[in-house]
Amino acid sequence: MMLISNRRSVIVIMSRIKDINCIHFTDPVLSGSNNDLWIPVSDTDYFKFIENLLVINNIANNVVRIDVKLIGDTFKDFEVIYNVK
Repeated sequence: MMLISNRRSVIVIMSRIKDINCIHFTDPVLSGSNNDLWIPVSDTDYFKFIENLLVINNIANNVVRIDVKLIGDTFKDFEVIYNVK
């Protein structure tokens, strides 16, 4: 996680797990106890879904933007920029 003034960023990995679109946060707070938590997401609004997760877990006030960082055959890496809670 990188600090950008009152903003931070976190990398989110999106992949299909057992034929379900899922995301994984690289931040320790949302990555699960063994760093293996995958959260299923619908195909609708990834931005709002990720923003809601960060807000509900008292990590962010809001998400500013989501940038695609890397696209592989079975995954996409996103950088999520958000305002610190």
